[in-house]
Amino acid sequence: MFRLFLALFLFLVLQRFPCLPATKITELTAEDSPWRGFLGFVDLGKGSRAAGVSELKKYFHRFGYLLPPPPPVVGKYYRRHNRHQNFTDLFDDQLESAVLLYQKKLGLAVTGKLDYDTLHEIVQPRCGDGDAGMRRRPRPAGEKYAYFNGRPRWRGAPPGELTYAFSPENMVEYIPMAEVRAVFRNAFSRWSAVIPVNFTEVEDYPFADVRIGFYHGDHGDGEPFDGQLGILAHAFSPENGRLHLDAAETWAVDLGQEKSKAAVDLESVATHEIGHILGLAHTSVKEAIMYPSLSPRTKKVDLRIDDVEGIQELYGSNPNFKYSSLLWSDISSGLNEQRTIEEQSNLRDSPLLEPRQRFLDCEGLSNSSLKRTSKDSTKGTPIGSILPQQDCCHPNWMLLLFHHVVGGAADRVGNRPEVYETGSWMLVAAMDRSEQMCFTITFFAAIDGRWGFGSRGPA
Repeated sequence: MFRLFLALFLFLVLQRFPCLPATKITELTAEDSPWRGFLGFVDLGKGSRAAGVSELKKYFHRFGYLLPPPPPVVGKYYRRHNRHQNFTDLFDDQLESAVLLYQKKLGLAVTGKLDYDTLHEIVQPRCGDGDAGMRRRPRPAGEKYAYFNGRPRWRGAPPGELTYAFSPENMVEYIPMAEVRAVFRNAFSRWSAVIPVNFTEVEDYPFADVRIGFYHGDHGDGEPFDGQLGILAHAFSPENGRLHLDAAETWAVDLGQEKSKAAVDLESVATHEIGHILGLAHTSVKEAIMYPSLSPRTKKVDLRIDDVEGIQELYGSNPNFKYSSLLWSDISSGLNEQRTIEEQSNLRDSPLLEPRQRFLDCEGLSNSSLKRTSKDSTKGTPIGSILPQQDCCHPNWMLLLFHHVVGGAADRVGNRPEVYETGSWMLVAAMDRSEQMCFTITFFAAIDGRWGFGSRGPA
């Protein structure tokens, strides 16, 4: 009798009170990636054979690096079948070419072998848009942004105005709609801050320029999702406007509150996919928004120089855009990866680390031309005499050339009244923090091969 009464009581309670909002409780881990098995191929090279290499070939085919093998011939005729089934487990010439191309396009060491760095990148969650079909135009060293074939862009009327909407039937229930809207509003605003394009949310989903939704598996666009921590999302080039996210992911709007090891930051992915919607393809600059992969629990929402210059080549610049703030964001990225938010804020506010004026754009000047045209502002010494003989291309490093006027004998940088420093951004920044008496009157910097000038003073 007691059990019957308890069951009836629970039934009435559940009928009386509304259900709580749905919450995703599946605890995913990074080991759930569909590509984690590829890590077993470390140091595999041409001529080797291993079980599962055929799956790796399918991966490279999926992202544009490898053509499928020809179908088998029966008599005089090709037999109709799924060509993907004909991939073998042999590390052959075609796979080596795919690995070489992958390493080159994603800014990795080009070895042709499945070394650890290459495999570590392969197994990262990533965008579903391919890499190998992107087209780049010749440009100065360090610029790696790319476009879809034909360089498509939005050309509709009115110019500079695009609408977006969310699919009413294809959202995730565990994130309130207000938070999803706020995330995408922030993501769109990052792009509109640098180009003269405004984004407005509308309710009429079928007729919006950009149409956003979360989908499971095969959802009818020919680009099926594969579950957790594989393909995170994909978007189509202009003027298609479809932006699809994998509903199987553990999406997070606040990584501080979402504790899952497999949480994926929604704003980071949204910002990347909007870049595709506008016409950018994938870049080989790892720090850029348009790099194809994103590790779990990583927030990456700030546009880099590579992103901005790529999108401004398509649409022009927002007249209110300030290039100096972007430059600071790029040159401090190496420091920021290893510092707390409080430390980053202190560095950003430091007058010793912030140039007082915007860098002058010196695009197109080679080192040889700098030798002929640039002069030190105080001594008249040709700057080229102290510059390296090749461009500085590593995205995480800067070459800094400082001319210090020292104010006293306590100087520990050098006992001379003038001294040049050459080194990485991190090294020189640390030195400046300890040498407060140094007054820098000339500031030269090479960022991905592009030279700029500014002046700084003491605190």
